[in-house]
Amino acid sequence: MMGGVAAILLIVLLYLLTIIVHCVWTNRMNKNARALGARDMEHTPAWAVGYYFIPSPVERPVGELARV
Repeated sequence: MMGGVAAILLIVLLYLLTIIVHCVWTNRMNKNARALGARDMEHTPAWAVGYYFIPSPVERPVGELARV
């Protein structure tokens, strides 16, 4: 029984770590694109990450990744 709880805890921790890494990556990707000369970026790096946490159409986060 304890092995099942440990496995679930490990899965949840890995899931949260994946979310954090993805958000950091998205932020850095947006910043690097701007530093390399991207001019038509619609949102700041913070908003590129923030759109994942605001209920909105799926197009926004995917659109930010596609602009890079």
